[in-house]
Amino acid sequence: MNEQFHLLRKYPDFAKIWVTTIFTSFYERAFIVILPVFIYDFTNNSRLVGLASIVESIVIILSGIIGGLLVDRTSTKNLLIVTNILLTIVILLTYFLMNIVPTLSIILALSFIFIFISRTNGIARNAVKRALFDRGRDLAQANAMSGSIFSLSMILGPTVGAAVYTFSGINGLLIIGSIIFISIVFVFRKLNMEVEVKKKNSILKDFNESISSMINNKFILGILFYQVIFIAVGTVFSSLIYIFVKDYLNAGANFYSMAIACQGIGNLLGALFYNFFSEPVRIKGNRLIFVYTLLLFFFEAIFLIFQSALLMLISNIFIGIFVQVLMVTSNSVFMEHCTKQNIGRLTGLKNTANHVVSILAVSLSSFAVPIFSVVNVLLFNISLIIVCAFVGLKFIKSPLTDVSEMKKDNN
Repeated sequence: MNEQFHLLRKYPDFAKIWVTTIFTSFYERAFIVILPVFIYDFTNNSRLVGLASIVESIVIILSGIIGGLLVDRTSTKNLLIVTNILLTIVILLTYFLMNIVPTLSIILALSFIFIFISRTNGIARNAVKRALFDRGRDLAQANAMSGSIFSLSMILGPTVGAAVYTFSGINGLLIIGSIIFISIVFVFRKLNMEVEVKKKNSILKDFNESISSMINNKFILGILFYQVIFIAVGTVFSSLIYIFVKDYLNAGANFYSMAIACQGIGNLLGALFYNFFSEPVRIKGNRLIFVYTLLLFFFEAIFLIFQSALLMLISNIFIGIFVQVLMVTSNSVFMEHCTKQNIGRLTGLKNTANHVVSILAVSLSSFAVPIFSVVNVLLFNISLIIVCAFVGLKFIKSPLTDVSEMKKDNN
C-alpha cells in the first residue's frame, strides 16, 4: 500500500484522476442501480424496466466504439473537461424536466445520454493512465488502485444510492451528481499533461485501423479473447448463482448478500495488496496468470460440487482476490501493447466485445438452466476458465524489448 501512496505523490495528474474517480464511480454505480427502481416506481410496469435494460446495453455497446474514436481524435484533457460539463448539463436538465414535465421518455433519453458520456469519460481516464505510465509496475499499480475504487463502489455504491433515493428521491441523487461533476471540471482544468493526439483521419479509416491493430497483434487479440471468455463466464456465474443459493443451499437473499460481500472483500484485498499477490517468489508473468486462472476454477467448482454454504463464503474471498489480480494484470498488459494513439479505440472495442459476448452468454445460459439444471450449467460455464488459463499462458505477456527475444517468440 505504501507504493500506492508513493504513486499518488509522484504523479500529481494521476492523483487527480484517481481521487475524482472515487466520486464518479460511486455515483455512476448508484445511478445505474437506482435507474430501474425509479422506472418501476414511476410506471409500475416491469416490462418497461426490461426494455430500458436492453436500450442501456445498446448504449454501452455504442459508447465503446464511438467513445474510443473520440478519445483518440481529441485532446484527452479537453475531452475530460467537456464530458464532465456535459454530464452536469444532462443531470440539471433531467432535474428541471422532472419537476416541470415529468415525461418518462425524455428522462430515459437523458439517462442513456448520461451513460454514453460517462462511458466515454471512463475511456479517456484510461488513456491518461497509459500516457502517464507507459508500461511496467507503475501502470499495473495504477490499474490496481482503480480496481480498489471499483470494488468499493460495487459494494457500497448501491447502498449509498438506495439511501439517497429513500430520503430524497431521484431529485436528491441528481443534485449530488451535478455538484460532483461540476467540481471535477475545476480539478481537470489543472491537469498538467496532454495526451499526444493522433493526426485525424476519416472515422471509417480510424475504425478500420483499430480493427487491423487488433488482428495484426497476436497478443492484443489473445488478451481480448482471454477477457471475453473470462468476463462472460463471470457474468453468467453472477446471473445464475442466486438460483443455486436458493434451490441447492436453501438460503435466501441475506446469505446471497453475504456471499457477494465476501467476493467484494476479496476484490478489495486483491487491489490493495496487488504487489503481494502478483509477485510470488517462483511464479511470475504469464505463468502466474495460468496458475491463478486454474485456482479460480478450483474455488468456484468446489462449492458447486459439495454444495456447502460455508465453503461458498470462504471460496468467494479467494475468488475475489484472483479475479482482481487477473483483471488488473490482463488490462495492464493489454494497455502496454496499445499505443498512445490507439488506446482509446482499442479499449472501446475491448469493452464492446466483452459486453456483447456477456449478453449472449447470459441469454444462452438462461435457456439452458431448465434443461440441464443450474449446477450443470454453472459447472460447464466455469470449465471454460480452463481454456482461459491456456490462452493467458500463451498471450498475456508484456511487450518484448530485446530483438532476439522477439524473433524467438515469433518463431
